[in-house]
Amino acid sequence: SSGINAEWPLRPGSFTRTMHLTYLAAASSSPNDLYKALGWMHAKDRYVQICLMRLVAQGRLTETFPYTDINFYFDSVSRKYRFHERSLKKEKSTDCDSALIPLL
Repeated sequence: SSGINAEWPLRPGSFTRTMHLTYLAAASSSPNDLYKALGWMHAKDRYVQICLMRLVAQGRLTETFPYTDINFYFDSVSRKYRFHERSLKKEKSTDCDSALIPLL
């Protein structure tokens, strides 16, 4: 059994949210387990960010979240400038070899 305690939420009082930040606390029986828990929490947070940015680019915030003026504004701007369609077109026209960043 792993010593990771990384379920969401971890425990009552193990995370607190402020206006802009979320503070997480993890308990583990070893440093390796703590690193695993930290990686898990970071990956989960990053997944939410990626999903949110995908919705913004597609202009679908108001379909997913409650209607607010700011969500409608982001949707209208994204759809007006066709961010999603333009990114798909750019992806198809990009050569995979030229898109690679050379290793230093």
